[in-house]
Amino acid sequence: MYDLRNLRAGDKLVRKKLLADHTAIYLGDGKVLHNAPDKGEHLSSFEEFAQGKDVKYYSPDESKRSYILGNAYKILNNPGSYNFFTNNCEHTVTKVTKGKAYSEQLAAFGFMCVSIAVLVIIAKSVKN
Repeated sequence: MYDLRNLRAGDKLVRKKLLADHTAIYLGDGKVLHNAPDKGEHLSSFEEFAQGKDVKYYSPDESKRSYILGNAYKILNNPGSYNFFTNNCEHTVTKVTKGKAYSEQLAAFGFMCVSIAVLVIIAKSVKN
């Protein structure tokens, strides 16, 4: 069982997955807003989000907590479906915290793929 006493509504939660981080927003009382492939954007327990793994948390500036919570409840009132490219867990968290959906992990993955493709093209052209 996790000690949730240090968490406050509006904190960002992060836990490791196989190749990336899974992110969410803590809403208080052991409840979490997150986005998962099987359920989309939804409210779950902290334990469901953690799945027995260590969870790090990041606290926003106090002046942003009400903004974050307001955005979180807007999403819960009209939750979206999960989409790896346009609405993954990180998109949901940035919509809540910054007002715009964005995934740094996906952007980094895309950059890595493009870089590898360019290197393959260069290697082929040097070989010929």
